[in-house]
Amino acid sequence: MVDAGSAYTEVQERMSALVATLSAAQLQTRVPACPDWTVQDLVAHHVGAMTDVGMGTLAELGDLARLLDQNSDADVARDRDAMTGRQVSDRRGRSIQAVLEEWAEATARIVPMLQGDVSFPEAVGFVGGVIAVNDIVIHEGDLHEALGLEGPAVVHATSLALAGYGFSLDHRVK
Repeated sequence: MVDAGSAYTEVQERMSALVATLSAAQLQTRVPACPDWTVQDLVAHHVGAMTDVGMGTLAELGDLARLLDQNSDADVARDRDAMTGRQVSDRRGRSIQAVLEEWAEATARIVPMLQGDVSFPEAVGFVGGVIAVNDIVIHEGDLHEALGLEGPAVVHATSLALAGYGFSLDHRVK
C-alpha cells in the first residue's frame, strides 16, 4: 500500500525546492489554469489549504464532502472560492521564504495524519487527506505549466490523486 504521507512529502519537497529558486519575476508569472493567480498566489493557496487542513480551519465549507458537488452547486463553488481567496490574501505581501517555511510546518503537521498515525481534525476528517494529495498534484502541474517546464514526474501521489478524482467522477455520474 502507498504511504500517502511519503507520497505527499515527495511532491512537496520537489515543488518547494523549485519555488525557492524562482526569481521575483517568475513568482509574478500568471498561472494559466488559475488566471487570477500568480505563481506565488498558487503556492500561497496550497500552503493555506494545508495549514487549514492540519488545523481544521476550513470554516467556509463546513462539511468538506460538499466539495464533491463544487462543479454543480453554485453555493459550494462560492464557498470554495471564498476559502481559496482567503488563503491567498492571508499570505499576500509575505516573502516566498516565509510562505515556504509555513508550508514545511504544515507538512510536518499533516504527514502523520496522512500516514494514519494521528487523526485529522474533526472538521476535516479523512477528506483532508484526499484534498492534500489531489491539491499538490494538480498545483505542481499548474506550476510547471506556468513556468514553461516539462510536466512533473508521475509518482505515487499522482496515482493517489487519480484515485481521488475517480471517486469524485463516480459521485458526479451517479
